[in-house]
Amino acid sequence: MAARKTTTRRNPSRKRTGRQSPSSPKQMLAVLVGLLLLFALNYFFPEWRSLFEVVRPVDGTLYVSFIDVGQGDSIFLSYNDETMLIDAGEREYGSVVSDYIRERGFSQIDVVVATHPHSDHIGGMAEVIRNFDVGRVLMPDAQANTQVFENMLDAVGDKNIFAETPEPGDSFMFGDAEVTVLAPFEKSEDNLNNDSIVLKVTCGGKVFMLTGDAETVVEGQILHAGFDVRAVVLKVGHHGSSSSTGDKFFQAVSPEIAVISLGADNSYGHPHREILSKLNDAGIDIYRTDLNGTVIISTDGVNLNIETDKR
Repeated sequence: MAARKTTTRRNPSRKRTGRQSPSSPKQMLAVLVGLLLLFALNYFFPEWRSLFEVVRPVDGTLYVSFIDVGQGDSIFLSYNDETMLIDAGEREYGSVVSDYIRERGFSQIDVVVATHPHSDHIGGMAEVIRNFDVGRVLMPDAQANTQVFENMLDAVGDKNIFAETPEPGDSFMFGDAEVTVLAPFEKSEDNLNNDSIVLKVTCGGKVFMLTGDAETVVEGQILHAGFDVRAVVLKVGHHGSSSSTGDKFFQAVSPEIAVISLGADNSYGHPHREILSKLNDAGIDIYRTDLNGTVIISTDGVNLNIETDKR
Protein backbone atom coordinates (compact mmCIF):
# COMPACT_ATOMS: atom_id res chain seq x y z
CA MET A 1 0.00 0.00 0.00
CA ALA A 2 1.51 3.28 -1.08
CA ALA A 3 2.26 5.84 1.60
CA ARG A 4 -0.07 8.76 1.58
CA LYS A 5 1.45 12.14 1.04
CA THR A 6 0.09 14.69 3.48
CA THR A 7 0.20 18.44 3.31
CA THR A 8 -0.60 21.11 5.85
CA ARG A 9 -2.74 23.94 4.67
CA ARG A 10 -2.67 27.33 6.27
CA ASN A 11 -5.89 29.17 6.75
CA PRO A 12 -5.35 32.34 4.73
CA SER A 13 -7.87 34.17 6.89
CA ARG A 14 -5.99 33.42 10.14
CA LYS A 15 -3.99 36.36 11.53
CA ARG A 16 -0.31 35.83 12.22
CA THR A 17 0.94 36.30 15.76
CA GLY A 18 4.39 37.14 17.15
CA ARG A 19 6.98 39.77 16.19
CA GLN A 20 6.33 41.86 13.15
CA SER A 21 8.87 42.23 10.41
CA PRO A 22 11.43 45.00 11.12
CA SER A 23 10.42 46.60 7.88
CA SER A 24 6.80 46.94 8.77
CA PRO A 25 5.33 50.37 8.07
CA LYS A 26 4.63 51.02 11.75
CA GLN A 27 8.21 50.32 12.83
CA MET A 28 9.64 52.34 9.98
CA LEU A 29 7.41 55.26 10.99
CA ALA A 30 8.52 54.96 14.63
CA VAL A 31 12.20 54.99 13.61
CA LEU A 32 11.63 58.03 11.39
CA VAL A 33 9.83 59.92 14.17
CA GLY A 34 12.65 59.07 16.58
CA LEU A 35 15.29 60.35 14.19
CA LEU A 36 13.35 63.56 13.58
CA LEU A 37 12.96 64.09 17.33
CA LEU A 38 16.68 63.54 17.90
CA PHE A 39 17.53 66.00 15.11
CA ALA A 40 15.16 68.59 16.55
CA LEU A 41 16.65 68.23 20.03
CA ASN A 42 20.20 68.61 18.71
CA TYR A 43 19.31 71.58 16.52
CA PHE A 44 16.99 73.57 18.75
CA PHE A 45 18.10 72.44 22.21
CA PRO A 46 21.78 71.45 21.97
CA GLU A 47 22.09 71.56 25.76
CA TRP A 48 19.69 68.61 26.27
CA ARG A 49 22.57 66.13 26.52
CA SER A 50 24.04 67.96 29.48
CA LEU A 51 20.95 66.99 31.50
CA PHE A 52 22.20 63.41 31.50
CA GLU A 53 25.89 64.12 32.05
CA VAL A 54 27.39 63.29 35.42
CA VAL A 55 29.96 65.94 36.32
CA ARG A 56 32.54 64.98 38.92
CA PRO A 57 34.94 67.26 40.78
CA VAL A 58 38.32 67.79 39.14
CA ASP A 59 41.61 67.08 40.89
CA GLY A 60 42.22 70.59 42.16
CA THR A 61 40.64 74.02 42.21
CA LEU A 62 40.56 76.63 39.46
CA TYR A 63 40.77 80.21 40.74
CA VAL A 64 39.80 83.04 38.40
CA SER A 65 40.55 86.49 39.83
CA PHE A 66 39.19 89.58 38.12
CA ILE A 67 41.67 92.06 39.56
CA ASP A 68 40.52 95.60 40.27
CA VAL A 69 42.71 97.68 37.97
CA GLY A 70 40.37 100.62 37.56
CA GLN A 71 39.25 101.30 34.00
CA GLY A 72 41.00 98.28 32.51
CA ASP A 73 41.22 94.51 32.50
CA SER A 74 43.40 92.02 34.36
CA ILE A 75 42.47 88.41 35.05
CA PHE A 76 44.71 86.01 36.96
CA LEU A 77 44.04 82.27 36.86
CA SER A 78 45.66 79.57 38.95
CA TYR A 79 45.18 75.82 39.06
CA ASN A 80 47.29 74.10 41.69
CA ASP A 81 50.83 75.23 40.69
CA GLU A 82 49.93 76.50 37.21
CA THR A 83 49.26 80.17 36.51
CA MET A 84 47.96 82.36 33.71
CA LEU A 85 47.61 86.13 33.42
CA ILE A 86 45.24 87.78 30.95
CA ASP A 87 46.03 91.51 30.60
CA ALA A 88 47.48 93.82 33.26
CA GLY A 89 45.59 97.11 33.22
CA GLU A 90 47.15 100.53 32.64
CA ARG A 91 50.84 101.15 33.25
CA GLU A 92 50.39 102.28 36.86
CA TYR A 93 48.75 98.95 37.71
CA GLY A 94 51.78 96.82 36.85
CA SER A 95 52.83 96.85 40.50
CA VAL A 96 49.27 96.13 41.69
CA VAL A 97 49.04 93.03 39.49
CA SER A 98 52.53 91.91 40.45
CA ASP A 99 51.78 92.27 44.16
CA TYR A 100 48.53 90.36 43.79
CA ILE A 101 50.30 87.41 42.14
CA ARG A 102 53.05 87.37 44.79
CA GLU A 103 50.49 87.53 47.59
CA ARG A 104 48.93 84.37 46.22
CA GLY A 105 52.29 82.66 46.55
CA PHE A 106 53.49 82.53 42.95
CA SER A 107 56.84 83.51 41.45
CA GLN A 108 56.11 82.38 37.90
CA ILE A 109 53.46 82.93 35.22
CA ASP A 110 53.14 79.95 32.91
CA VAL A 111 50.99 81.71 30.30
CA VAL A 112 50.67 85.43 29.66
CA VAL A 113 47.87 86.60 27.35
CA ALA A 114 47.82 90.17 26.03
CA THR A 115 44.34 90.26 24.52
CA HIS A 116 44.99 93.36 22.38
CA PRO A 117 47.37 96.33 22.46
CA HIS A 118 45.21 98.96 24.14
CA SER A 119 46.95 100.52 27.15
CA ASP A 120 44.14 99.65 29.59
CA HIS A 121 44.91 95.99 28.90
CA ILE A 122 48.68 95.85 28.36
CA GLY A 123 49.95 99.03 30.03
CA GLY A 124 51.18 97.18 33.12
CA MET A 125 52.33 94.08 31.26
CA ALA A 126 55.99 95.10 30.84
CA GLU A 127 56.47 95.44 34.58
CA VAL A 128 54.72 92.15 35.31
CA ILE A 129 56.79 90.26 32.72
CA ARG A 130 60.01 91.66 34.17
CA ASN A 131 58.96 90.69 37.70
CA PHE A 132 58.26 87.00 37.07
CA ASP A 133 59.55 83.91 35.33
CA VAL A 134 57.31 83.67 32.26
CA GLY A 135 56.66 80.59 30.14
CA ARG A 136 54.50 81.44 27.10
CA VAL A 137 53.22 84.74 25.75
CA LEU A 138 50.12 84.85 23.56
CA MET A 139 49.16 87.99 21.67
CA PRO A 140 47.20 88.78 18.49
CA ASP A 141 48.65 89.90 15.18
CA ALA A 142 48.02 93.54 16.03
CA GLN A 143 50.24 96.51 16.81
CA ALA A 144 49.91 99.92 18.39
CA ASN A 145 52.21 102.90 17.96
CA THR A 146 52.43 103.50 21.70
CA GLN A 147 55.18 103.45 24.30
CA VAL A 148 53.42 100.86 26.47
CA PHE A 149 53.21 98.47 23.52
CA GLU A 150 56.91 98.94 22.79
CA ASN A 151 57.69 98.43 26.47
CA MET A 152 55.84 95.13 26.47
CA LEU A 153 57.66 93.92 23.35
CA ASP A 154 60.99 94.89 24.92
CA ALA A 155 60.16 92.98 28.10
CA VAL A 156 59.20 89.90 26.10
CA GLY A 157 62.39 90.15 24.05
CA ASP A 158 64.57 90.60 27.12
CA LYS A 159 63.16 87.32 28.47
CA ASN A 160 64.02 85.60 25.16
CA ILE A 161 60.40 84.58 24.73
CA PHE A 162 58.86 84.04 21.31
CA ALA A 163 55.37 85.53 21.35
CA GLU A 164 52.77 83.20 19.85
CA THR A 165 49.75 84.24 17.80
CA PRO A 166 46.89 81.84 18.55
CA GLU A 167 44.11 81.01 16.11
CA PRO A 168 40.44 80.15 16.67
CA GLY A 169 40.12 76.50 17.64
CA ASP A 170 43.53 76.29 19.29
CA SER A 171 43.39 74.81 22.77
CA PHE A 172 45.66 73.81 25.61
CA MET A 173 45.31 72.27 29.05
CA PHE A 174 45.62 74.36 32.18
CA GLY A 175 45.65 71.86 34.99
CA ASP A 176 42.49 69.84 34.44
CA ALA A 177 40.87 72.83 32.74
CA GLU A 178 40.85 73.31 28.97
CA VAL A 179 41.46 76.72 27.43
CA THR A 180 40.04 77.22 23.93
CA VAL A 181 40.75 80.19 21.67
CA LEU A 182 37.58 81.52 20.00
CA ALA A 183 38.88 84.72 18.38
CA PRO A 184 40.21 86.81 16.66
CA PHE A 185 39.57 85.46 13.18
CA GLU A 186 41.32 88.16 11.22
CA LYS A 187 43.32 91.29 11.79
CA SER A 188 41.16 94.36 12.27
CA GLU A 189 42.64 97.34 10.48
CA ASP A 190 40.55 100.01 12.16
CA ASN A 191 39.47 98.70 15.57
CA LEU A 192 41.94 97.07 17.96
CA ASN A 193 39.05 95.93 20.16
CA ASN A 194 38.17 93.39 17.48
CA ASP A 195 41.70 91.97 17.61
CA SER A 196 40.95 90.76 21.14
CA ILE A 197 41.85 87.19 22.01
CA VAL A 198 38.65 85.57 23.28
CA LEU A 199 39.09 82.54 25.52
CA LYS A 200 36.75 79.86 26.86
CA VAL A 201 37.99 78.11 29.99
CA THR A 202 36.26 74.83 30.80
CA CYS A 203 36.77 73.23 34.20
CA GLY A 204 34.57 70.18 34.68
CA GLY A 205 31.01 71.41 34.28
CA LYS A 206 31.87 75.08 34.82
CA VAL A 207 32.78 77.34 31.90
CA PHE A 208 34.19 80.87 31.87
CA MET A 209 33.82 83.10 28.79
CA LEU A 210 36.58 85.74 28.73
CA THR A 211 35.95 88.18 25.90
CA GLY A 212 38.49 91.00 26.20
CA ASP A 213 37.07 94.01 24.36
CA ALA A 214 35.66 92.02 21.42
CA GLU A 215 32.64 93.75 19.93
CA THR A 216 29.46 92.38 18.38
CA VAL A 217 31.05 91.76 14.95
CA VAL A 218 33.49 89.31 16.56
CA GLU A 219 30.73 87.75 18.65
CA GLY A 220 28.90 87.08 15.38
CA GLN A 221 31.99 85.48 13.87
CA ILE A 222 32.30 83.19 16.88
CA LEU A 223 28.68 82.09 16.57
CA HIS A 224 28.98 81.65 12.81
CA ALA A 225 32.01 79.39 13.34
CA GLY A 226 29.82 77.07 15.38
CA PHE A 227 31.68 77.24 18.69
CA ASP A 228 29.83 76.10 21.79
CA VAL A 229 29.79 79.31 23.81
CA ARG A 230 27.58 78.27 26.71
CA ALA A 231 29.16 79.44 29.96
CA VAL A 232 28.32 79.89 33.60
CA VAL A 233 30.49 83.00 33.98
CA LEU A 234 30.70 85.77 31.37
CA LYS A 235 33.36 88.46 31.55
CA VAL A 236 31.24 91.17 29.97
CA GLY A 237 32.95 92.52 26.86
CA HIS A 238 34.55 95.98 26.65
CA HIS A 239 33.89 97.00 30.25
CA GLY A 240 30.13 96.83 29.78
CA SER A 241 30.00 98.94 26.63
CA SER A 242 26.95 98.61 24.38
CA SER A 243 29.38 97.84 21.54
CA SER A 244 29.64 94.30 22.95
CA THR A 245 27.42 91.61 24.48
CA GLY A 246 24.96 91.55 21.59
CA ASP A 247 21.61 89.81 22.06
CA LYS A 248 22.43 86.70 20.01
CA PHE A 249 25.78 86.14 21.68
CA PHE A 250 24.38 86.81 25.14
CA GLN A 251 21.52 84.37 24.59
CA ALA A 252 23.90 81.72 23.25
CA VAL A 253 26.25 82.08 26.24
CA SER A 254 23.29 82.12 28.65
CA PRO A 255 25.41 82.92 31.71
CA GLU A 256 24.42 82.77 35.35
CA ILE A 257 27.10 85.21 36.52
CA ALA A 258 28.48 88.34 34.83
CA VAL A 259 31.66 90.16 35.80
CA ILE A 260 32.34 93.70 34.56
CA SER A 261 35.84 95.13 34.91
CA LEU A 262 35.80 98.93 35.01
CA GLY A 263 36.74 102.03 36.96
CA ALA A 264 34.40 104.06 39.12
CA ASP A 265 32.96 107.20 37.51
CA ASN A 266 34.84 106.54 34.28
CA SER A 267 34.53 109.02 31.41
CA TYR A 268 33.04 106.41 29.04
CA GLY A 269 29.84 105.92 31.02
CA HIS A 270 30.59 102.20 31.46
CA PRO A 271 28.73 100.05 32.09
CA HIS A 272 26.15 101.27 29.63
CA ARG A 273 22.53 101.24 30.69
CA GLU A 274 21.51 98.89 27.87
CA ILE A 275 23.91 96.22 29.08
CA LEU A 276 22.87 96.48 32.71
CA SER A 277 19.22 96.23 31.69
CA LYS A 278 19.96 93.15 29.60
CA LEU A 279 21.75 91.45 32.49
CA ASN A 280 19.13 92.41 35.06
CA ASP A 281 16.21 91.38 32.86
CA ALA A 282 17.80 87.92 32.49
CA GLY A 283 18.24 87.58 36.24
CA ILE A 284 22.04 87.44 36.04
CA ASP A 285 24.15 87.91 39.16
CA ILE A 286 26.36 90.93 38.42
CA TYR A 287 29.77 91.64 39.93
CA ARG A 288 31.63 94.87 39.17
CA THR A 289 35.20 95.69 40.07
CA ASP A 290 34.26 99.35 40.61
CA LEU A 291 31.75 98.33 43.26
CA ASN A 292 33.00 94.95 44.51
CA GLY A 293 36.76 95.34 44.06
CA THR A 294 38.67 92.24 42.97
CA VAL A 295 36.28 89.36 42.25
CA ILE A 296 37.60 85.82 42.84
CA ILE A 297 35.61 82.88 41.48
CA SER A 298 36.81 79.39 42.33
CA THR A 299 35.49 76.02 41.21
CA ASP A 300 36.20 72.32 41.54
CA GLY A 301 34.30 71.72 38.33
CA VAL A 302 31.00 71.20 40.16
CA ASN A 303 30.62 74.00 42.69
CA LEU A 304 31.33 77.73 42.45
CA ASN A 305 32.51 80.03 45.19
CA ILE A 306 32.65 83.83 44.84
CA GLU A 307 34.65 86.22 47.01
CA THR A 308 35.04 89.98 46.67
CA ASP A 309 37.24 92.64 48.27
CA LYS A 310 34.28 94.85 49.06
CA ARG A 311 30.97 93.55 50.37
